[in-house]
Amino acid sequence: QASGWGYGEGSAQERDAMSAWEERQHAAMRAPGTGRFVVLQLNPFMGVANRVFAVASACLLCLATDDTTSLVLEWPADGERSRGHPNGEVSHTPSLDHLLDAAWVLPLASMPDAFFHDEGSWPFVQDSDPSFLASLAAGDFASAYPHRVTVIYSVAGAFFGSHVVGSPRSSKALARTGVSLAALFRSILSPSAEVQRHLEELQG
Repeated sequence: QASGWGYGEGSAQERDAMSAWEERQHAAMRAPGTGRFVVLQLNPFMGVANRVFAVASACLLCLATDDTTSLVLEWPADGERSRGHPNGEVSHTPSLDHLLDAAWVLPLASMPDAFFHDEGSWPFVQDSDPSFLASLAAGDFASAYPHRVTVIYSVAGAFFGSHVVGSPRSSKALARTGVSLAALFRSILSPSAEVQRHLEELQG
């Protein structure tokens, strides 16, 4: 294993570590009403790059918390019409499956009714909240937010994962998973078949 945490890029150990993370995500669907989850909600006005930073951060948080916490994602899409931003900019963000091939993602809209049975008790926290960031820096997220489901709203796509990896306790937990930050970003940024087809057309 390389220094810090995460196996070497492209190594068999790295692939196995990512496979274990993907299996954790799929296994969560076998007990959606009792498992522990982080729900990441993204500000619909964020661009794709900021969304990726937020998703990577939430993945790191789940990986560092324990062996069972899984990530559920709410990725706002613009549909057929572009979105007008308060600052005057205009953007068009497609749905996640049209853009990226992250098969391990659990979309909030696809979660079964059993997942929502205790929705009224879910705490809601913004990723810029100082108390939330302090819990990450202390490696104490599970104690600070002991609920079955915690909703994290990403205001601007800040990389709050830096507070996770900067915590000695969380860093040790991440090292045990073997998942590297590079592998995580590659997994998130894997282009969908639709995007690959468009790229091939442009190159042809």
